[in-house]
Amino acid sequence: MNTMTRRQMIQTGGKAAGIGVAGLFIAGSMQGCNPSTWIDIALADLPTANKMVISILSFIQGSGMSAAEIAKINTIADDITTELNLAKTLVVEYQVSANATLLAKIDAVLVLAENNFNAILAGLHITDAVLAATVSAAIGVAITVIVAVQAAVPPPPAATAARKSLQKNAGANAAATAFNLVVTAHYPEKGI
Repeated sequence: MNTMTRRQMIQTGGKAAGIGVAGLFIAGSMQGCNPSTWIDIALADLPTANKMVISILSFIQGSGMSAAEIAKINTIADDITTELNLAKTLVVEYQVSANATLLAKIDAVLVLAENNFNAILAGLHITDAVLAATVSAAIGVAITVIVAVQAAVPPPPAATAARKSLQKNAGANAAATAFNLVVTAHYPEKGI
């Protein structure tokens, strides 16, 4: 079977919309992901997701949203950063002592981060259409990174069928490329 890495799909995808870029991450499959591969992907992509949080916050600061809305989003973003850092720590722990309990914890923390990105998306009240579209697409890519990392992590034994069916992805660091494709089209200084 000829499969492309996430990086190859992104590079051939041109200036795909955020949804298209999201599909590129999930579309690439890799059979029999060994622990060192998924660990490398997670350790490369989790810091990229943290950079995305910072970049998204920089957009929101000048968006015209109320101080209360920005404060709420900042709090959620702090939670995401904490969750992503915890996920990275758990991945490193798994590298030392592989066990199913750590897989379950990694899975749970990634779900929390994804849910918090969705909470930011739900709380956006930006009137500038281009800015709103860019921030929404950037959040979509950030969520995709989380899903891609989760897909690379072996499912815990007690995982649901849906969780077990996630495609495993190839190619670490493709997340930054996808993020920059969306963001730098209108805001070149905001790339990561």
